[in-house]
Amino acid sequence: MTYNVTPEANGCPPGGTMPVILTVNPRPAVSAAPGGQSICNGQATSLSLQADVSGSTFAWRAFSNSANVTGYSDGSGAFISQTLTNSGYTIDTVTYRVAGTANGCTGDSTDFKVIVYPVADVLFTPASQAVCSGQLALISISSNVTGTSFVWVASGSTGNVSGYSNGSGDLIQQTLTNSGYMMPTVTYQVTPTANSCTGTQNSAVVTVNPLPVVSMTVCFDTLTTIEAQPFDLKGAVPSGGVFSGPGGTVFPGLTGSTFFPAIAGAGVHHIRYTYTNDFGCIDSASITIHITDPISHTCGDTLTDLRDNNNYPTVLIGSQCWMANNLNFGTTIASSQIQRDNCINEKYCYNDNPVNCAAYGGLYQWDEAMRYTSENAAQGFCPPGWHIPAEADWTLLFTNFISNGFAGNALKSSGYSGFNALMTGIRFQNLTWKFPANDPILRSKLYWSSSIHGLNKAWAHGMNEVVVDIEYTPSMSLYPALISNNFAVRCLKD
Repeated sequence: MTYNVTPEANGCPPGGTMPVILTVNPRPAVSAAPGGQSICNGQATSLSLQADVSGSTFAWRAFSNSANVTGYSDGSGAFISQTLTNSGYTIDTVTYRVAGTANGCTGDSTDFKVIVYPVADVLFTPASQAVCSGQLALISISSNVTGTSFVWVASGSTGNVSGYSNGSGDLIQQTLTNSGYMMPTVTYQVTPTANSCTGTQNSAVVTVNPLPVVSMTVCFDTLTTIEAQPFDLKGAVPSGGVFSGPGGTVFPGLTGSTFFPAIAGAGVHHIRYTYTNDFGCIDSASITIHITDPISHTCGDTLTDLRDNNNYPTVLIGSQCWMANNLNFGTTIASSQIQRDNCINEKYCYNDNPVNCAAYGGLYQWDEAMRYTSENAAQGFCPPGWHIPAEADWTLLFTNFISNGFAGNALKSSGYSGFNALMTGIRFQNLTWKFPANDPILRSKLYWSSSIHGLNKAWAHGMNEVVVDIEYTPSMSLYPALISNNFAVRCLKD
């Protein structure tokens, strides 16, 4: 700008005109490339400063809207590069207020904002979890940073665990299975992302506990009548579980592990055995018991055992109704094997010949025949409505005759009572076959009583024939026998 200045004074003619030159420098306006910026936590700013006046220099002041952001500072120069940290969970900003200077003139300041995104974290609800095999792992995922999304990678600790997979979303919902007996885990490693920034990974661990191995082996008659004695529901493994009706319902006729056919009544009954292991995991097994109404039977008629359809003649002696043949119930095993409490109804045949069972009935250890109970007059292996006679029953039988000697004569197969005791031998202590029908000295058949005698003996009654020349001297003996002996069983109607 040129000012031409002419002076005048005291009415005198003007003096000479002189030029006055004023130079007006511009104030620079600042811009930046980019004009603003958004960065993730831990990244550096990248602002290139420019001005509309060539040769401008720049200076700035920096400040944030939150104390959570650090790393910024005042400075100067044509490029702002500062690593910013956001330690909080909200989106915060740093403002750079920049002014340019050229030719000694400083322009107006301009604000440039840098958005600093927070680090997304991962939160689990629940923090950890234990489920039973076959159950649903259910873990909710969240973050302190709004709008966070999640992806996960799943891995199992052993090959026995399955059902897991990689995925995404804010809910882990997978059915996990443990095929073993240990406690494997599934680890879900979750990566969060918010505002296109990857957050801090976190892991949730799910322990998959094994189910109990529950089984129910049938150790009792599943086909019976309402006349059957109450029996224990043996065969459930592991022990310590609970019996109930289907779905855990209360079942009439079931008290603890004892089943009462008369109370349950005729019909098809489904019983469930449920066991809970130390991990709180539950499994169950089921059995079905068929109960019929009493089978009509008149003493003297043939009795058909509904369990195996074996037929037995019966005879009325005094007030008692007896089977007129020996019991032949159960599965034949070799005499080299011990009859055991193994849920198999076991019997021996004399000389290990099955033909002898068909003709003369089976031979039993006392425990086996009694089904491992020591109750007087227990049903044991007898059909429903019948029992193994106790000592009182045998005594009542013998009172029908003059003496034991006369009883032996009357009760043998050639006697007049109809009891039909055949002298076809026994086995002592699973070692020796003795006293068969062709023995030249003594022929015998011993029958178990349900009455126990001491710790390892029970009462037995022997039907004996002593061979003296060509005559047979019958007798009836009372014998406290080791329960490991193998004797016959005669059943008596209840």
